[in-house]
Amino acid sequence: MTLPPEAERFLEGLTDLTADAYRVDLGQLAAHLAPLSLLGASLADLKSWSAALEAKGLKPATTQRKLAAAKSFYRWAWEEELLSSNPAARLRSPKVPARDSGRYLSPEQVAIIVGNCRPGRDRLLARTLFGLGARVSEVCRLGFSDLRDGQKVRVVGKGNRERVVSCPDSVWPELLEAARAAGPGAKIFGIDRRAAWQIIHDAGAANGIHAMPHGLRHGHASAAIAAGCDLQAVRHQLGHASLTTTSVYAGGGGDRSSSGDFLEIPD
Repeated sequence: MTLPPEAERFLEGLTDLTADAYRVDLGQLAAHLAPLSLLGASLADLKSWSAALEAKGLKPATTQRKLAAAKSFYRWAWEEELLSSNPAARLRSPKVPARDSGRYLSPEQVAIIVGNCRPGRDRLLARTLFGLGARVSEVCRLGFSDLRDGQKVRVVGKGNRERVVSCPDSVWPELLEAARAAGPGAKIFGIDRRAAWQIIHDAGAANGIHAMPHGLRHGHASAAIAAGCDLQAVRHQLGHASLTTTSVYAGGGGDRSSSGDFLEIPD
């Protein structure tokens, strides 16, 4: 269906991948609200849509993503002064089953977490954690000298073991810019692991997701293997000492040579 002009303006500020997903979500919301307009919706209307999504038997993570699209749109509309108040400010998202929360984050959940992070350092932190598949302590230690030619990043892991991993195309330019801004000898993010944990936790909690930095690392591994990346390549990217540890994420291997080269990293 055709979205109203204000929704199209909102989508223009998103990446193609996110815009495509949100276009579908907002279209479904508009159809549910009809004949009411998107900007005419109340909190009760949005709760009604949320209940309708759950009634369809959608996975909680999928419902969370759709509600995140609505929340992002209404927050944007309020900031643009198209609305006098944000009807989605108190819209609650469904809880993810405990066995799925925190440790394993779906691509939809990763997109929500990244979107909820403040633009700049916090959002880059989330995208780097997912894009590199690195431990939070490894990412917090990154400095300018760790960025290498060919979009490679030197990571110092457990026992001071070093490995060089690939950085996704969509993350590299911003990571390089942040490293240059920090300067030689300084850490790119300038925070410790506790602060990083809080950033990711809060970004997930805003949508009822129990999120931790390690969940982004697990999400990287699961997404990489699902996309056909070789298990040995994922093992190297994550810094696992044993392939057995990596195989927990997979039912079989693929043939892609680097798990950091092809992942879709949300903006």
